[in-house]
Amino acid sequence: MILKDKRFVLTGIASKRSIAWGIAQSLSEQGAKLVLTYPNDKIKKRVDMAAAEFGAEAVLELDVGDDGHFADLTRSLESIWPEGIDGAVHAIGFAPADQLDGDFTSVTTREGFAVAHDISSYSFIALAKALWSTTWLILKPLKCYVVHKVPYLVKTHHRAQYSFVLLLLVIKIQMTSSKAQLVIMA
Repeated sequence: MILKDKRFVLTGIASKRSIAWGIAQSLSEQGAKLVLTYPNDKIKKRVDMAAAEFGAEAVLELDVGDDGHFADLTRSLESIWPEGIDGAVHAIGFAPADQLDGDFTSVTTREGFAVAHDISSYSFIALAKALWSTTWLILKPLKCYVVHKVPYLVKTHHRAQYSFVLLLLVIKIQMTSSKAQLVIMA
């Protein structure tokens, strides 16, 4: 178990077919400790199910469209794991339903495109900022780990989500001497 007792925050579980579900399964199989996040009450039930299956230590609300939620997440993580975290997974992909129904060039609007990128892309940056700026994370010396097995794949019946909107990014903070380095694996 290469990740035994390593602490990971995981975002983006929407169902058992989510990429995030497969990552949670892999992390759990490798002995990692998990905190899972959910964006709203509709998704919370599914994330609670994943938490039970993978033995997550907590399930926390994280609406990535609300900057205040990132500060709340950080405070909660500091309380759960005062010694810090070993990594985070951003696997959030969203676009309004009307932007996914039909031909890409016909249904995409500027407003829908902006929402998709705010939730799917900017949230990655906001998560990295929130975790990076936290003293308890920066001061903890870390090793770099890679999770290899992701058994669930995105399928075309997921409403043909935009490939550039659906992001699978694993954030790993690694300390090398006195310099901090952010390693992103897609």
